[in-house]
Order: sequence, then C-alpha cells, then structure tokens
Amino acid sequence: MSLYVFWRDETIIEIWIHIDNGMIASNSPTEIEQFRKALYENFEIKWSDNMKRIVGLECTFGEGELTILQTRITNNILDAYPRRILQHDSPLPPIPTTML
Repeated sequence: MSLYVFWRDETIIEIWIHIDNGMIASNSPTEIEQFRKALYENFEIKWSDNMKRIVGLECTFGEGELTILQTRITNNILDAYPRRILQHDSPLPPIPTTML
C-alpha cells in the first residue's frame, strides 16, 4: 500500500494505491481531471467517478466528505467468532449529547 500526497499552493491531491487498485482525492476537481488525463496518456487504466467499494472498503460520498466503512469484514468476523453479549448498566453518568 502506498500513499502519495501532492501540494501546490492551495491544491492538495492524495493518491492511495493498493496493488492494482487506487483512489484519488483532491480539493480541486480541475486538478483531478488533469491528473486523470495524464494517467490515461501514460497507462492503461479504468476510472470510476462513482466508486462504491475498493479493497473490501465501502465508500460513500457526501457534500464535501468521504466515508469509508468495513461492515462486510466486520460482519464476517462476528459471524465466524460469535460471542455472548452481556449488557449491564454502567455506574458512570450518561455522556452529554453535546459530546456525541
């Protein structure tokens, strides 16, 4: 796995590569497009603007944010190693909602 970070002025491009998969993130859509074009000129690649899964990670995109989850592997672990869950009340005071 490799992570490359490129900075120029106010622009940041982050490139994460794992074997033959990768993800590119930037605060500049223009820079991503220029980078994509350069990749196509030099390599044989597949590009998706709507990535949902990469290397077992589930990815969702919101307004200015990226959420990465591992629910599939978590569920596989829980299924393979079931544990009895004991629930009990905590002697600690509840967490204030302002901290959640």
